[in-house]
Amino acid sequence: MTAEDPARTAAEEEAIRIALARRSPVHFCAYVLRDTKRGKPLDLQPYHAALVARLFDEPHRKVIRGHPISGKTELTIGAGLWALGRDLMAGIAPTCGWIGDTKRVALARAEAMVEYVPPPTGPTTEAQAAYARVYPNIVRGDLWNADRGYRFHRRDRMIRSKDPTVQAAGADTGIHGSHLRYLFGDDVQTYTNQRLASRRAQVYDQFVRKTIDRLEPGAEAWILFLTNTWWVDSCDAILTARHGF
Repeated sequence: MTAEDPARTAAEEEAIRIALARRSPVHFCAYVLRDTKRGKPLDLQPYHAALVARLFDEPHRKVIRGHPISGKTELTIGAGLWALGRDLMAGIAPTCGWIGDTKRVALARAEAMVEYVPPPTGPTTEAQAAYARVYPNIVRGDLWNADRGYRFHRRDRMIRSKDPTVQAAGADTGIHGSHLRYLFGDDVQTYTNQRLASRRAQVYDQFVRKTIDRLEPGAEAWILFLTNTWWVDSCDAILTARHGF
């Protein structure tokens, strides 16, 4: 018996949570994501659940504005993991890119994301174990390094792709060699590059030319631009005004 339903066993309740995590990005984030300081599952508040749910509404291009430590990065990591797993289980080889002000910034986000995926030998952390219960056939693939990216692999089915599943780049260089299905811009705008109008214009130009043009054509291409609120001529404001975000 459990507190949720006296008629159900703990194993039955766990099976329900896993099934819901496969169907819903909100349930996935609640089940898989971990607090980096405590190692415990995230305590999602109604605001967090609403944000994750809205990430999958139309249109697929969104600017997400929020104050620091609001959880927007962690929730995007969770939503991205859910979407990549969903695609792989559907036989699609998805590609996801993280863009930051510098590659170091973007790489920190990418590494936090791929850390949830277990190696072929099995999970080594509770977060990886939770991910494996939701997507038991997805493991780390033959490409797994910071320079070239990270490729996810399905044990039960070969899905060939020349591109990494997850990669990272600075806004000044953009992603090379692939058409992205998912693009997450986080900390593209910083205090340093937002002080002058000329630098704000440069950030916008770089993001449009070197990242948006790398997306797959069609409505399924999904862009999330995570930021604090800056100026009326900052990249996030122009994306909203001119590019249908």
